[in-house]
Amino acid sequence: MKKLKDENIKYCDATREAEEEWRRNVTELSDKTLFPGTASWYMGANIPGKPREQLSYAGGIPLYEKECREALDNGLRGFVTA
Repeated sequence: MKKLKDENIKYCDATREAEEEWRRNVTELSDKTLFPGTASWYMGANIPGKPREQLSYAGGIPLYEKECREALDNGLRGFVTA
């Protein structure tokens, strides 16, 4: 948010490619846990008809922060801004 404000960016949206890459990353991390074998809201199981997939980031805060900082350091790689 600070970067957006400091650089007067009024619009920021993820590209389809970045969304798909993030989804693959989240799924890969989740598949190393017990989450996929559960019928919990973590997998969207509480919503009838919803595809079962990991809904939260299972990589932990340090890795999540690293991912966010890399996107920021690479000029908001994967985002369209205006």
